[in-house]
Amino acid sequence: FKKLVKSNFPKSRLCFAYGSKVLHQLENLPTAATMTDLIFVTEDPAGWHVENFKNNKHHYSLPMRMIGPGGVAILQDIRPHCFFNPFVEVDGVLLKYGVISENHLLRDLQSWDTLYVAGRLHKPVLVLYQDHKFRGSYITRNLRSALHTGLMFLPETFSDIQLFTVICNISYCGDMRSIWQLENPNKVRNIVEPNIEHFRNLYASVINESPFIERTDYGYCQAAKTEKNLRAMEKLLPLNFYMFLKMAHVQKLECLDLMRD
Repeated sequence: FKKLVKSNFPKSRLCFAYGSKVLHQLENLPTAATMTDLIFVTEDPAGWHVENFKNNKHHYSLPMRMIGPGGVAILQDIRPHCFFNPFVEVDGVLLKYGVISENHLLRDLQSWDTLYVAGRLHKPVLVLYQDHKFRGSYITRNLRSALHTGLMFLPETFSDIQLFTVICNISYCGDMRSIWQLENPNKVRNIVEPNIEHFRNLYASVINESPFIERTDYGYCQAAKTEKNLRAMEKLLPLNFYMFLKMAHVQKLECLDLMRD
């Protein structure tokens, strides 16, 4: 994949592959017709599409070719800020590739603006290229947010499978196929169970540094959900999810008030 990306596409700040062609999934064995999913992150989407039009104009549908790279970049700016070219064959490999701007991805990683790409990075992926900006804090912060959000939905003690199932479920909150119930209801289990070691490796550092979770002989345990601990954990949540919790809490109180009346 690295050679394919380097020789056929404009340079990007980050490129990763994901999906069933990268991670084995139960009940979803890849076939020759299964697309390999790629995401390209670029500082300048309009410039990236200009370069891509030079060599890969045929990747774009007829309407996209008619509006040109500038028009494609404008469409890409609409939520969820990621433009896809599906069913593209490159060097004999069937691809679906998405393009997102660096600014939109950084916002998503930090605040879960849409969870569309940040959610994909909650799960193990195959990184094909990354510059220094995406080798540290932003990716780690996204994983830390996923871990501490997951802990809020788990009991005091739990297993690896339970932890990563909850985290994987969070990632699909930004996927319209799940929102519209177009996905396999067993998709999360199909991803987590055969890839448990990949999840452990991905989250090892953020689990080790977290004061709210400990490894035990039988799985994990988390700190007691006292008011002090919950407030401390809230500070580690992404802004959009934190505001969602606050809104849900206010609506619950308002509902209780109406019931009392």
